[in-house]
Amino acid sequence: MALLAGACGDDDGDDSSAPGTSSPATTGSGCSFDGGRASVERAPPTETLLLTDVRMAGHPCFDRIVFEFEGVGPPGFEVGYLESPPTEDPTGNPVDLAGSVFLEIRMQSASGFDFEANVPSYTGPARLAPGDTTYAREAARTGDFEAILAWVVGLDEVRDFKVSTLADPTRLVVDIG
Repeated sequence: MALLAGACGDDDGDDSSAPGTSSPATTGSGCSFDGGRASVERAPPTETLLLTDVRMAGHPCFDRIVFEFEGVGPPGFEVGYLESPPTEDPTGNPVDLAGSVFLEIRMQSASGFDFEANVPSYTGPARLAPGDTTYAREAARTGDFEAILAWVVGLDEVRDFKVSTLADPTRLVVDIG
């Protein structure tokens, strides 16, 4: 199965896809987006993957956030809407994030810190607010504790989403439409 976004970016070789539901939604631009709103998850691998890059961009029919990792196999993940505003793990402090609803992306057996080398594996920003997205207002890292890495995307309203994993390099991709 090819990603709906195959021609829209550099992350286009779909290894696996997990939409919340299978019914396509039509966006305001008339685009068809095949995703859902229900939470999705996958069991974690045995090896901890190291986060190396995070990027977010708008595409004609959806917004995409990509998490790139060093290591073999996709991370475990849980993606779903929060019922309350985001908080920081492990402190529980509130996270001020643009948007009115919040999509949480929790990755198990994943970290932004390489404990063997005692250095961060991810040195990029903890917040992303690209100017070319349609639905996503801002994304922020809300946790990196005990091999559970969490980011939250603030959205304008509840939207369908689709989760995919890619290889060479290992990536977790969340499309929001």
